[in-house]
Amino acid sequence: MLSDFITTWKFVIKRSLSHARLLVSVVIGVLLAAAILSGTVIYFNSLKEIALDTSLDAMPGNDLDIVTKTVRGPTTVVEYEKVSNLIIGEATRNIGWFSKNLISGGSSATFFLTAPGKEDQAGKDNARAYFLFSSDLNDHAGLIDGGRIPDNSNNQLDQNSTLVIEALISEEAAWESGIEIGDTLSVVPFWSDELDRANVVVTGVLRKLNSDTNFWYLNELVFSANTGDSFRTVPFYVSKDTYFQILGKSFANMDTNYGWMFDVQKDLISADKAQDGIRSIELFESAVRAQLPNYRQFTSLDELLVDYEKRLFFSKLPMFVLLVLVAVVVLYYIVTLSGLLIERQKGEIALLRSRGAGLGGGNDEREQTLNQLLVEMDGFETNEGVIIIAATNRPDVLDPALLRPGRFDRQVVVSLPDILGREKILKVHAKKISMVPEISLRTIARGTPGFSGADLANLVNESALLAARKGKRIVTPQEFEEARDKVLMGAEKRSMVQTEDDKKLTAYHEAGHAIVSLNEKADDPIHKATILPRGRALGMVMTLPERDKYSKSREYMKSQISKAMGGRVAEEIIFGHDKVTSGARQDIKMATAEARHMVTEAGMSELLGPLAYGENQDEVFLGRSVARNQQMSEETAKKVDLEIKKLVDEGYQKAKRILTEKIEDLHKLAKNLLLYETLTGEEIRDLILKNEPIERAKDEDFSEEEKGSALGSMGLKPKIVH
Repeated sequence: MLSDFITTWKFVIKRSLSHARLLVSVVIGVLLAAAILSGTVIYFNSLKEIALDTSLDAMPGNDLDIVTKTVRGPTTVVEYEKVSNLIIGEATRNIGWFSKNLISGGSSATFFLTAPGKEDQAGKDNARAYFLFSSDLNDHAGLIDGGRIPDNSNNQLDQNSTLVIEALISEEAAWESGIEIGDTLSVVPFWSDELDRANVVVTGVLRKLNSDTNFWYLNELVFSANTGDSFRTVPFYVSKDTYFQILGKSFANMDTNYGWMFDVQKDLISADKAQDGIRSIELFESAVRAQLPNYRQFTSLDELLVDYEKRLFFSKLPMFVLLVLVAVVVLYYIVTLSGLLIERQKGEIALLRSRGAGLGGGNDEREQTLNQLLVEMDGFETNEGVIIIAATNRPDVLDPALLRPGRFDRQVVVSLPDILGREKILKVHAKKISMVPEISLRTIARGTPGFSGADLANLVNESALLAARKGKRIVTPQEFEEARDKVLMGAEKRSMVQTEDDKKLTAYHEAGHAIVSLNEKADDPIHKATILPRGRALGMVMTLPERDKYSKSREYMKSQISKAMGGRVAEEIIFGHDKVTSGARQDIKMATAEARHMVTEAGMSELLGPLAYGENQDEVFLGRSVARNQQMSEETAKKVDLEIKKLVDEGYQKAKRILTEKIEDLHKLAKNLLLYETLTGEEIRDLILKNEPIERAKDEDFSEEEKGSALGSMGLKPKIVH
């Protein structure tokens, strides 16, 4: 063993000495590459730290601090402590490693400000007021001569049973409003006529010790009243105990803006921890927002770090260039090594060449195959009796040489089957299952326009599976109906947990679609409406045409836009403008696409005329150009956008007019959707058009003889779960 080792090393040394030049070159190359690589890494690390420090120093400290805000009510100490513990706890877990100091506080809703005895005139001028408390106020502001700190014991009812509160105001507010120390003002809540007023006694005026501190930044960003520039708003500073024990109890329904400011220590954020800082801020915000829907977060630190990471990416280019140079050096010495070896081993190289395979990649193979196919097709004689038939779903990407006369010169387009074709396809697939005799395949074919052969096969299989799950031996029309709904609308998600408010909103949304559809003469009849989640939708209204359609009229396309807008309009009418949800995004997308089709492809715009303005949709495949052709000018594009908006707005306004006039029908249909969850088109028409209540019979029970497997003839055996 030892002797073999010694022999091997003797051989290595001998071979190395015989290639001394080669060995020296390799050693020099490796040392040079290592030196360049080490210097590059050191340089880049220093560059990262310098760039980050420069970015942090250039940003004002207040913008880097993390300010949080949440709107809560009613105003109680318990509520405040609950929210405060949540935010501070999540901040400690996520951003505590780079934020140390904390400033917190809160501000009330806006009150009408007036003089005592003039409460009946409250709100008629531009005078407003609000109360706020803030930690560390004494460290950032001092009293002007003549004032005093409010005495909480004086906050009580006076002889007229009016609440008296002592408070401080800022120097700026005193100067702008003309309020002096000792003045008594009356505040009246705007949000309720039933709540009583309160008198505020100004005991002192606050002067800022340093207006540039983050303390005042928090007050301006979170606690300032959102009453607009047209109002003169006076902030009243009170203690935390006065705020909760006096104001909170006297004005129980008063909303409060709570705020916390976390002081960011820039020296704790290094270049290596930039990504950690971004993730920490995102985790902090998402964790709090999941529990506080009205939560908002203000900071520029995450944007700065993201921008820093982007700039860092481009700063890596010099390092990449250097690494390429290192690679070139190493490659040079490898080539040198290879040259020396080839010089000494030409015989072996010649042998290796004789063993090599041919060249050619995937593209070469494809083109050779295509060329060979073209040659073979040209070589066929008329008396050989050979016919070549090919099928494709992408005729647009075929090579033009394949489609010239003499090759594939006959093109047969196989479109979706009509009603007769669908009936014949259903007969083929229906032989595999057991059905009741009264099932009419013609009726099923009439109710499945646009179905392909695969869709029809899936429809039959789904109906058999549904029957088997119910323990039936044969398939009934009910299973075909349910299978069609599943294929068209997706499977029901009855396990999805929804609140009553969510169901109510969905019911009115779908009722809006249905009511507009009923009042659009050109629209297809309603097949079914449901508020059960199906597929990716929380509910839907399905319409089916009475016959196969091969083209669409202007009236029909406009009715589709109006129907799509019906759900959004219903939400706005019933729940208000601010309660409109994002549930109509697919409706808006569909309406916009329909309007765009009318304007750019169907020539149904009076302004633009019967011209096509469609975009180039060619795929980058089989030599297709990456460049896209501009088919309209910028001015025309603006007109197209205006026409699309006009059509969508017209549909929106029409849906709004219909639902406003038919508001009782909307309420009636939504109520029944909440009760039954799913309504057929016939039930909806009887309810709305004939004003007949919905009455449903109990499901029929099947006898033991009828129970079994509807899949027996398909070779499948269902599993019955009780």
